[in-house]
Amino acid sequence: MDLQKSYDLYRTFITLYEVKKYSLCAEKLHYSSHSSVVNNIKALAEQVGVDKLFIGHYRGVTPTEKAIHLYNRVKPLFDEIDNAEKEIKEFTSESHATIRVIMPATMCGIVLGKFFKDFNNQYPNIKFKILNVADKESYDLFCQGRVDLIIALEHVCKQYNLKTIDILPSDYILIASKKFLEERSLTESITFEEFIELPLVGHYGYLKEAITNQKIKANIFIETATVEPVYKLVESNVGIGLYYEQLFNRQKNDDLVRINVSGLKLSSNKLVCGYNEDLLTKPTQIFLDRLKQFLDT
Repeated sequence: MDLQKSYDLYRTFITLYEVKKYSLCAEKLHYSSHSSVVNNIKALAEQVGVDKLFIGHYRGVTPTEKAIHLYNRVKPLFDEIDNAEKEIKEFTSESHATIRVIMPATMCGIVLGKFFKDFNNQYPNIKFKILNVADKESYDLFCQGRVDLIIALEHVCKQYNLKTIDILPSDYILIASKKFLEERSLTESITFEEFIELPLVGHYGYLKEAITNQKIKANIFIETATVEPVYKLVESNVGIGLYYEQLFNRQKNDDLVRINVSGLKLSSNKLVCGYNEDLLTKPTQIFLDRLKQFLDT
């Protein structure tokens, strides 16, 4: 089948169906005469195996039942093509668009690395300005409308009454290296009393968020500014690490194990993308649409 020819035939069919007159259809499609419309409609009728698609009368044309059925099937497809073309044209005109995002820098590589790479390949004209989520001034920028999106723990986004998209359902867990435990004659299940004698490694914001028992102050805290060093420090036998369960499962290191501590309760929180629906620009809307598609796959 000649795709270009079929496209022209269906485009003529849809236009005639909507305007109901050969002359108006020809004018809208920039044909030199209405005979081109007549010929295209005849050719399409032959292609789909029907005698007629329209019945002519002095006011114009009326679609047959088969034409109505055909229109209802193909019109949504052509609408999708039109929308795609419109979207690309809009992005072509926004050659220097920038999306300003507050987010932990390490999350780019760990959680959303592939997404950002695919997005940049598809929309190379859209740039990102990343701000550190730990910087309080960054939140102020968001409140002032100088930042477009915020990727952070759910409770942070709730402070600003933002709508959110779940990125990582984050259950906190404790992890340690097998060597670290062996050196202290410990197993993967330890008592609370044993736990508070051990060094605890974690992102300083997450330590405060996840550890709810005040007795935990007896621990030696080794705080990091970002998530990634936690994993590396645990690998180096520095201490027990507070980490994301989902990230731990992804990284699959046989030398590290999950630790169970009797009597210790860890809170849970989600990593989300927060946005203000009233302040969305076209680039950020497309970014959110693509993010949802990425997370659904």
